Amino acid sequence: MGTVVSITVYETDEMSFQKIKETVGKAFHLIDKYQKEIFDVNNKNSEISKINRRLSGAEGQQYIDFKVSDDLYRVLEISLDVARKTDFAFDISFKSAELIWLNALKNSRLPNREEINKLKNYLGPDVLKLKSNNRVLIKMNSKIAMSGIAKGYIMEKTFSFLKESGLNNFIINAGGDVKLSGSKAGKYWTTSVLKPEANTISKLPVANDPKNSKYYAYCRSKNEGIGIATSASYYRFTEYKGKKYSHIIDTRTVRPTESDIISITVLYNDMSYADAYATAFYIQGYKRLNEQFDSLDKQGLGVIVVKQDQEKSMNKTAARYCRFAN
Repeated sequence: MGTVVSITVYETDEMSFQKIKETVGKAFHLIDKYQKEIFDVNNKNSEISKINRRLSGAEGQQYIDFKVSDDLYRVLEISLDVARKTDFAFDISFKSAELIWLNALKNSRLPNREEINKLKNYLGPDVLKLKSNNRVLIKMNSKIAMSGIAKGYIMEKTFSFLKESGLNNFIINAGGDVKLSGSKAGKYWTTSVLKPEANTISKLPVANDPKNSKYYAYCRSKNEGIGIATSASYYRFTEYKGKKYSHIIDTRTVRPTESDIISITVLYNDMSYADAYATAFYIQGYKRLNEQFDSLDKQGLGVIVVKQDQEKSMNKTAARYCRFAN
């Protein structure tokens, strides 16, 4: 998934170390299987890659009808749900726009107006239509990708597998996005949110050290299965003529996102939604996010945000779990 994934387990003597080791090993195989077989756009044999190839080779029809796997259908359902609730700030059809921008910047230029205008037909609300029985309609010549939600979905599936296998107390950590289960001998699990300016360090500091100045917030949970996902552009970007271009594309403008948010963290009991909303809120920006604080509390969505001017805030739901560092 383009990052380091770890699983930390704290169990009593009721389950042997060997059994725990075998179970965690199976969990890593499951992660690898989901990524390679379904979501990896760089694997020509993945389900997503096969769909995109068929879309690009289509002629004479507006939409292609696909029968997809249960897992991909569920991810498409969640993606469309989040897209509709965020005015399509979250959009899985971003891939063709991303490729245009990456190729242009790689060749020391910006995409021209003709390239941008041509893409508009293959982005946004009209690209994907869900039917029954795992069938979906996708607009031809579009490209879809799940990089804004796949990691969260895989983490959620891994969480369910570990629980069904008899493990109760563990953390799944995928590059700073975490899913927490149970407790540590009755004590809270704790995790931390990295400061945006800390991306230059070569080795990440200890996440649970409250004295460490590389973190701006600390979160804890016990027996709630909370998921925590962060979205930002301070680590992944392309620089051209002194300007940084985000890796996160806003398909509504067909441009890399220029957000007044430097980092957004979302807490939710479903990691798939936490991952997708983190991307969407980053794209929407602080003004729109701030308008939603009360409604997000009603949905059980926690948010912690750092603006470009370093101003920090969190809503009531996030405050149940987290606090800002001193």
